[in-house]
Amino acid sequence: EERDESRKVVEGRASTVHDRFRVEAEELIRNQPPNESGAPFQLSAEDVERLWTRAAGGPKWGKVYGLPTKTFHRYRCGMQGIGTSSQAEQLDGESLSAMRETVTKLTSELEASKEREKLRDAQYIGVVAQCQSMQEQIKNLLAGSFLIPHIDLFVELPPLPANPPPDAP
Repeated sequence: EERDESRKVVEGRASTVHDRFRVEAEELIRNQPPNESGAPFQLSAEDVERLWTRAAGGPKWGKVYGLPTKTFHRYRCGMQGIGTSSQAEQLDGESLSAMRETVTKLTSELEASKEREKLRDAQYIGVVAQCQSMQEQIKNLLAGSFLIPHIDLFVELPPLPANPPPDAP
């Protein structure tokens, strides 16, 4: 008798969850527009997993009633939407090709950036050396190491007359 009672509980829950799922799925399909070819909206594996998780009352202890653990974890980890393995292989081929191109482009940009940085570092070292050399020259000049002839740059001019003489023709 206990077996029959537990079976009824399990079957009752399964029936309830399935009914909730079916109602939500039908509602989602009804609210979606048909695709470009006019065919009705089709639920994706991601849609099914999301609707089933909601119908089952959400995850409990990292599991969802009636949903395989592996499927639920894939869904939770953000890997949903891959679908069948052939779709995954096709997606992987396309995305790998795009990733390879991106990696190649970024690698060449990084190398060019490193070359510019090396050139900039060499220029900086040259400028620092020139500044140090000029500082030494100025220090030596100020210390009197070089004889600089004294030049009077300011020559005293005679004062201007108060009343300029009239111009005579």
